[in-house]
Amino acid sequence: MRFLYSRQLEHFLAACETLSLRGAAERCNVSQPALTKSIQRLEEVLSLTLFQRHANGVVPTPAAEIVRRHGRLIVDNCRHIEMEIAMLLGGQAGTLHIGSGNAWSVTRMPGLIAELHLRYPKLEITVEDGLGEQLVLRLLEGKLDVVVGRMPTEELPEGYSAVELPSAETAVFVRKGHPLSQRTVAVGELESWDFIGFTGDELGRSQREQYFRGLGLKPPRMILKSSALETMLTVVAKSDNLALLSDMFEQRAGIAGLQRVQLDRPLWGVDLGICFHRQSLELAPFRTLLELVRNAAAPEASP
Repeated sequence: MRFLYSRQLEHFLAACETLSLRGAAERCNVSQPALTKSIQRLEEVLSLTLFQRHANGVVPTPAAEIVRRHGRLIVDNCRHIEMEIAMLLGGQAGTLHIGSGNAWSVTRMPGLIAELHLRYPKLEITVEDGLGEQLVLRLLEGKLDVVVGRMPTEELPEGYSAVELPSAETAVFVRKGHPLSQRTVAVGELESWDFIGFTGDELGRSQREQYFRGLGLKPPRMILKSSALETMLTVVAKSDNLALLSDMFEQRAGIAGLQRVQLDRPLWGVDLGICFHRQSLELAPFRTLLELVRNAAAPEASP
C-alpha cells in the first residue's frame, strides 16, 4: 500500500524511531545518502526542520513530533486498508499486532492466539508482552492494534476505545513452607518482609504506596525487580522473599512451588480491559479476538 503514502514519510518515521540516519537507512534497506536526501525533500515540502543532527545521531524537533504522530496514523491506516481488502478477497492476509499484559501472557493469551491462528491461518500475528501502561503507549504510537491487560489510568485519545474486563486482585505469594503460609496474616505484618516485583511497574508502585500509606503502614521494600516472571517465581521459591502479583498468576505460581498468603483484608484491585483503535473493529480477525478475550475473561472461564 506504499502508493498511498510517500517513501519520504517512511524514511522519516524510521529516523524518528532509530534516532539514527544510518539505522533508519538499514531498516528501510536504502543507502544513508539516499535516506538523508529523502528526508531533506520532506523538510523542503513542509518548510520545516525535522531533525537536529549531531555526532551521535538525530533528535526530532517539536515540528517533527507533530509530523510523526500524524504520519504514523497514515501508515497504520494504510495497513488496515490492506487487511480489509485482503479479507474482502478472502485471502485473510495482513498483520495483527497484539499487546498482552504480563498476567494474560502466561495464563489465557497463548490459547487465544492458537485459536486465532487456526481460524485465520494466513494472518500474520505478532504478540508483544509487557506491562499494560507501556503497551498502551505502543498502541497510541501505532505500533500495536490492540492491548489486553491493565486499563490505562487516563482517558484514551479520540479514535481509541476501551472495553472493560472483570478486574483482578493483587495477592501475595510465598514459597510453600514459608512462615506466612500456614495462617491468616495481618496486612501490617508485611512491613517486615522484602518483596519482589516487576521492573518498570510505576503504576503498581503508586498503587502499592497509596494502599499501605493509607493504612498508616510503610510500603513494602522491593529488594529485587525483574521483567521476567520466571525469574521472580524462582527467586521467591528459593527464599523467604514475597511476591506481589495479580491473582491471575495463582495457578502458575503453584506450579513453581508457591502459594497464596491468606490476608486478613483484601489488597487493591487491578482494572483490566481491551484497548484498541476503533478502526480495528472493521477487521474480522480483531472482532474474533475480541470475542475470544471476552469469553476467556468471563468468571466461569477463570483457571
